[in-house]
Amino acid sequence: VAVRTYSGTDEDILAVWDGTDALSVVVPDGTYMYRITAVSGEMSAVAREGTVHVDTIVPVCEISLPAESASIDGVLAVTGTAYDTSFQNYTLEIAPSAAPETKTTIDTGTDTKLSETISVFDSSAYANDDYILTLIALDKAGNATAFDRSVTIANAVADTTPPTASVDSPTEGQSVSGPITLIASAEDDVAVAKTEYYIDGKLIGSDGTSPYTEQFNSSALANGAHTARAKATDTSNNSAYSTP
Repeated sequence: VAVRTYSGTDEDILAVWDGTDALSVVVPDGTYMYRITAVSGEMSAVAREGTVHVDTIVPVCEISLPAESASIDGVLAVTGTAYDTSFQNYTLEIAPSAAPETKTTIDTGTDTKLSETISVFDSSAYANDDYILTLIALDKAGNATAFDRSVTIANAVADTTPPTASVDSPTEGQSVSGPITLIASAEDDVAVAKTEYYIDGKLIGSDGTSPYTEQFNSSALANGAHTARAKATDTSNNSAYSTP
């Protein structure tokens, strides 16, 4: 039974089938045969046949990990499914949530994926921000499915800011004798790990707890002017000296 019949008298044959039958009803997915019959005058008809496959089923496409709205950092494995019985390929893309049109491709592949790793990428290559991961699966009939997943990239930011240090006691120009207490102040945008004390460039002690103090017997020094300095080191090993 013919699903659809086209006829004409032109030498060049052009028939566009829209996937419907003679009653304009969409035909079920499957393989269909087509026949082209040419008749010239009273000569016998000449026929040529072939097949065409109708496929309107879209691929299965889903990102399972990371989860929706997940906070991610470092190297990330994206897992999910990209499958179809006539699978063509998949593409994994990423774009800032604030500019979803600026997508870049993370990975592509031609193998079907069933709840397995789709791609492994280093999130540190992207600035900390909200992003949309998009997985697109395409089959050989041109059917496509896209799946979006919102994530936040939150990689640790390296601390390169040194702390500040100052000597509070003794004060500038102060005369001292015998045992004294050196008092220093130290601040950091993250945390101070320790403060060291120097007299004339020589380390005499350190303190890891605020208030930062050190006991010192000034009798070990010759009478005259001497320089006391404090050195603060933070938890990222950045350090700085107080002003002489």
